[in-house]
Amino acid sequence: MNFAFNRHALLPLAAFAFSGIGLLSPCSVFAQEAPAVVELTDPKTHVYVVPKTDNPKELVAFLLQLQQFQPNDEKEANEFQEKAPVASRQAAERILVLVKDEKDDMHQLARHVLIANDIQALYGSKDPKQHAAVAETVVKFVAGTPKFGQDHVNLVMMLSDVLENASPDEIGSKYLPQLADLFAKTKAEELIEQAEIFRGVARRLQLPGNVMNLKGKTFEGKPFDVADLKGKVVLVDFWATWCGFCIQEFPHVQELYKAYKDRGFEVVGVSLDEDRAALAGFLKENKLPWIVVHDEEHNGNHPAQDEYGISGLPTVILIGKDGKVITFDARGEQLDEQLSKLLGPIAPK
Repeated sequence: MNFAFNRHALLPLAAFAFSGIGLLSPCSVFAQEAPAVVELTDPKTHVYVVPKTDNPKELVAFLLQLQQFQPNDEKEANEFQEKAPVASRQAAERILVLVKDEKDDMHQLARHVLIANDIQALYGSKDPKQHAAVAETVVKFVAGTPKFGQDHVNLVMMLSDVLENASPDEIGSKYLPQLADLFAKTKAEELIEQAEIFRGVARRLQLPGNVMNLKGKTFEGKPFDVADLKGKVVLVDFWATWCGFCIQEFPHVQELYKAYKDRGFEVVGVSLDEDRAALAGFLKENKLPWIVVHDEEHNGNHPAQDEYGISGLPTVILIGKDGKVITFDARGEQLDEQLSKLLGPIAPK
């Protein structure tokens, strides 16, 4: 079985669909003949009106058609974002009333829609109990599925994005290894690889208050160990020349580096470029003033990338003078605030 995702790219799965229904694939209940439903283009039928029917197949068809709906402009897109989650939840809840067999494809699809909605809602929640409850639900649902497929992969990936970027660190570090176990059990090579990324992300989320392991060689070939920078505030920046967002950050970081270098601020840019020639050309043209680490031996795949589950760029980690990680929120104004707090304010421009 092949699964569709890219380990080297950020996974903005929250944007898959506003309610998560974009994660659906047609059930086998449609393998022979799909039920007749009103076309979404019919002016008499609104796209978000759930059919008043006791036929679960019609409700499933509504969900699948809602997924396929393409907004024509920003107004329609905003309406979709507001109304699709409500409509999809109503239809899914009705399916569960009509189909009690948990192994039935329609029951599974309805559960999938509701869980995807719950995952999406976590981006707006700061309640650790809510994050933990949804994570627990996903683990049990995927672990108990009679037919593990792409839909379940998508659910796990969607949750992993929340656990990494929106959940409290302790929730992410607890449940990401459990998601890794789910993928590892499939014996699918690409999912096993992704499982190791989950474990790495969990290790990264456990870094605050602890020492980060980061060794290697600079671009010039000199030995490097971040432990040698103890006594300084260190910004570790995982980046690549092909990452536009990374490059956009550089002018601001350079300003802060110039202002704080003599106060004990250092930047370590860990380049994940596979093309060393491209990196060499970039450095020749831009002359970054800080340390650049690059693992030429492993084609830019620095060991820390796997150890800490770095699957999206830029990823930044701020280390305090005691050598222990402080935070991952160290970009833009957040970096200004952190440095001002740790090393003192600088004169305003």
